[in-house]
Order: sequence, then structure tokens, then C-alpha cells
Amino acid sequence: MAYGSPWDARKWSFPASLLVIVGISAALYYTMGGCETRPPAPQGGDDPATRALKALQALSDQNLLELSLQIGYFHASQGRLPRSPEEVRDKVRVPGWPPAPMATSSARAIAYRTTGDRTYEFALPGSDGKPGTKDDIVIPQDVPAEAPPSMDPDAFRNWWVMKQLARLHETTQP
Repeated sequence: MAYGSPWDARKWSFPASLLVIVGISAALYYTMGGCETRPPAPQGGDDPATRALKALQALSDQNLLELSLQIGYFHASQGRLPRSPEEVRDKVRVPGWPPAPMATSSARAIAYRTTGDRTYEFALPGSDGKPGTKDDIVIPQDVPAEAPPSMDPDAFRNWWVMKQLARLHETTQP
């Protein structure tokens, strides 16, 4: 008496099982998005919306925010915009405040230039990593006209943060 089935009946069970496993794996791979092609990421982007988005993203950098605060404090105490971030670093010495940063948190150099009595801009190297090229991220800034010149540094910092949040809200509204 023989137990099980004869070899002729079993010889195709392994290849058939393997074929079923491969078929199920291929179906799962396809349905889970494994064979989707992704479009290439936009390179640079010269349209105004892309530039504005990059500027908003750059404004989340703590060093840019700190430099902007210290430029505002410099303007409130000196009555003018600084000639350079180095001048801010030399003249704004508030206990508990870090020195004015010269680069972003990711070590990209911050270019600063004045554009008016109360307006200035930051420029960061774009995707090519080189400053002064077409793809630079330009972030326009201004010192509010109603900046209180007689506030203590901690109150000024809080006031400045509120102004930046209000500006961000205005920028992102349609």
C-alpha cells in the first residue's frame, strides 16, 4: 500500500506553486505603486509662484529669522538700516541673544543688501549652490514703520515675532 500520490502527479506542483507566488507578487507590486513612474522634479523654476514658495520655505530658517530680528532691532536703536550683517554683529550685543548669523542653518551664505530706507533683501544661493546667479532665492524684507525704538530687547523680540507672523499670514492669503 503506497501513501501519498505518485511522482508523476506531484512533479508539477512545485513549479505551479512558484508561478502562483510570482504572479501574486507581481500583482501586489503593480497595485501598490511599485511600477509607477514619477515625473522629474522641477528644476529651478523661474515663475513667480515657485520663487515665492522658495522664499517662504527659506524664511523658516532660524538663522534668517534671527538676522531679520537683529536688523530690526538695529534699525530701532540706530534709526537706519545696517550697511552689512557684520555691522549688526558689532553693534547689537544683547545678553541672551546669539551673535547675528552670517549663514543659514544649513551653512548657506546669506547675502544682504538694502533696497530703501526701511527695505532690504536677503539672497541665498539657489539649487546650483553658487551665490549671485539667476536661481538665487531672494527674500524681500522691511522694517515696519511703527517699530518701537524704546522697547527692551525681550519685548522687542516678542513684538518682532508677532510682526513676522502677521507678515507671513498676509503673504499666504489669496
